[in-house]
Amino acid sequence: MRFPRNVKIFRGQLDAAPWASLFFLLLLFFLLQSSLFFTPGIHLELPEGEGFVDVTNPSVVIMMDLQGQYYFDQQQISAADLLAKLRKIVAASPAPMTLKVLMDGGITMHKLGDLSLLARQAEFHDLHLPTRPRIDPAASPDISPSNDP
Repeated sequence: MRFPRNVKIFRGQLDAAPWASLFFLLLLFFLLQSSLFFTPGIHLELPEGEGFVDVTNPSVVIMMDLQGQYYFDQQQISAADLLAKLRKIVAASPAPMTLKVLMDGGITMHKLGDLSLLARQAEFHDLHLPTRPRIDPAASPDISPSNDP
């Protein structure tokens, strides 16, 4: 049996526009997925804890890094200036205020004590130290095959 030979080899010029659009689409995808972009903010490794406690009182959030530097409104601030700002905020609020401190997991007890003293001097009603969920390998589901009949 003979098959017709109507297949011809393409000898024209290849159009580059579809390939260029595909290249730029892939480039955009990889750039968005990469860590080349700078994400603003202070890098903190929150300590592991039991869970998140929601606060009903009005709250103010500050951050504290490993060196004991305080950050308020994404800007580094000295302890004296922070105390003055916090006192103004507490004085302007009619309800009791809560101070939420996002801190690095390696903070020493000495620095934590300084922070507690600062919150007391600013007359905050409550002090919360948010944590990230605990990663417990023993609590993970067992995915190994069982020998049950």
